Amino acid sequence: VDWRMLGQFSQRLMDGQLCPEAGAVLKQPSNGKLTQSSLLIMGLGPRAHFERNVFSAAIHQLLSTMGDLGLKDIIVSLPGRMEELIDARTAMNWFLADLDSYGASDGCVFQIAEDWDAQKEMAPEMERWRLRHLIPELTPSVD
Repeated sequence: VDWRMLGQFSQRLMDGQLCPEAGAVLKQPSNGKLTQSSLLIMGLGPRAHFERNVFSAAIHQLLSTMGDLGLKDIIVSLPGRMEELIDARTAMNWFLADLDSYGASDGCVFQIAEDWDAQKEMAPEMERWRLRHLIPELTPSVD
């Protein structure tokens, strides 16, 4: 996305306007360079500290920000994927589990920004999740 935005993110990071700290959120207009009217950029903190709870905190913040802004349809790059800190299948599993735990998937459309190979890895996880929600009575219960 940075290249499409003519390096604006890189420049803002170097100028100190974009904070890479965990929990930081920046909303930036796309100025017609993307089909979306604006972008949300979220800090994840140091790469060495990336783990499950950092991923979940970022998803929770994303969902909260979506609610605050009234967004229902977004394109998302899952936390840690661009930096290759997490594999595609695990990222999708964590994302779907977080959607369930936050109860935030109703009425929302999430388009996942990934290359073709990653999409193929994620597809079975998405299909299992979709079927669990489509036909909940077939989901095995845990006693």
